[in-house]
Amino acid sequence: VAFTLRKLKINLCRNFNSTTNLRAVVIDGEKKKRAEEYAAGDFDVLVTNYEKCHFDFHEMLRLVRGKRFLWVMDETQKVLQGEGRPTLARKGLDKLIKASTSIVWPMSASVVSQTPFRYRDVFSLHGSPRKNILGPKYVFENTYLESKFENTYYNRNGGRFTKTFITWDQDKLQEIRHRVSPFVQSVRKTDPGVRDIFKGMQTVVHPIQMSDKDRQLYEVVEKMAKDAAREGFSITEHVQVLRYVCNTPEVLLYSESQLAKELVAD
Repeated sequence: VAFTLRKLKINLCRNFNSTTNLRAVVIDGEKKKRAEEYAAGDFDVLVTNYEKCHFDFHEMLRLVRGKRFLWVMDETQKVLQGEGRPTLARKGLDKLIKASTSIVWPMSASVVSQTPFRYRDVFSLHGSPRKNILGPKYVFENTYLESKFENTYYNRNGGRFTKTFITWDQDKLQEIRHRVSPFVQSVRKTDPGVRDIFKGMQTVVHPIQMSDKDRQLYEVVEKMAKDAAREGFSITEHVQVLRYVCNTPEVLLYSESQLAKELVAD
């Protein structure tokens, strides 16, 4: 079973059919039609999206129960639960994996730049979180967290929300790559065989100095943000406006942000 995003299913299916001797299919359409195709089982590879683990759970369960299955998970961040509750798709996926003799290949570039918690969750995808090679969450926290505290903020409408601030021990985090190295294969766009796919593509960063007027406006908003934070208010709107100023202050003329309107009026 190969999972990917809905818009990528056809391309992934074609890739299996053109590069292997396996017959890959995408099962879509109305529920009755999908059920018939699952029951027929006339394929070696099922290419689907993660939501089918919930909507087609019983059909997929009959397909995989008691068999040996390889689960290939492209863009696996779609089912990572992180610190929150698992989605319906993730619940279904875990049950399907447990029902078969499974090997799981999660693939993603996104989780590497997310929090270490998200990266740890990748190694719970084989269906038994207790066997995570990076250990239980509380052990992971005790090992790699440097500090953790919560702060409550109030918005202009009187509502409030709590945000958790975490500082990681960057030196200790370096050991994670050695702990997971027997289980992972890292690939870079510059690697032989991979770089050919990205031929002709490159990113060139040109830092541009702000003008004096732009800088003056930026510093005004920055001071307002610091004052708001000091008083316990949210600074989300301030950060958004700062991004506008970095792109072009003209955006403020068209923004629905109350702060932007006040800046334009001034």
